[in-house]
Amino acid sequence: MVVGGLPNPAATGRPTSPACELFLDLAGVGIALSTSCSATAAGLRRRFGGFTGQSHDARLSVEAFDDSRDLPPPPGIDGHGEPTRIDGDGYAAAIDWSARRARVAGPAAPDGVEAVMRLALPHVLHAGLRVPGAVLSDGTRSFLCVGPSGSGKSTLAQLVPDRALGDELAIVRHAADSWIAGSFPTASSRPGSLPLARIFFLRHAPSHERRRLPAARAAGRLAEQSH
Repeated sequence: MVVGGLPNPAATGRPTSPACELFLDLAGVGIALSTSCSATAAGLRRRFGGFTGQSHDARLSVEAFDDSRDLPPPPGIDGHGEPTRIDGDGYAAAIDWSARRARVAGPAAPDGVEAVMRLALPHVLHAGLRVPGAVLSDGTRSFLCVGPSGSGKSTLAQLVPDRALGDELAIVRHAADSWIAGSFPTASSRPGSLPLARIFFLRHAPSHERRRLPAARAAGRLAEQSH
């Protein structure tokens, strides 16, 4: 992948052969990561190594660099069209939606890869959603606890750390005859995806109570939170 206007890595003396190639399996969604920079490779393995899978059917490819000379400029990947540009603390990125490719560069490249996946995942999911929610597990089933910021997702995950797969974002997708809920790879999550048994909508209340919602109301609540 080439970003228009960037220097050729070979011409600058930087390595061009992949130092790291990872294939992530996010609840059945394949993400391919690659980098030719050894420092970035170590960071990618630390952050995402637990989420690797066996399949190589990638729905998004992300190439990472650690040198600011590789920061993607505004024009576009391969010079075609306008990519989506992301600028963060220590990284910049560009996403080519038509090709489902992205390039991330900067000393905080792993953070940029996570930002790209957050933005791109809803666009590459088939029969699925990216949901702000904590994912809990009993070993055979998953439980999705949904709510806006401040509703208690992180607190709930901290109360049962041995059962928490993630406290911020979840990936929910339909597979065969069931729904699967899995964790999104943030710094505080751990890998896992299991058949979804229940969805809980969190809210603050003076006492603990579990109340069943009518299907239409539950669907509306989930739609409000989903991407």
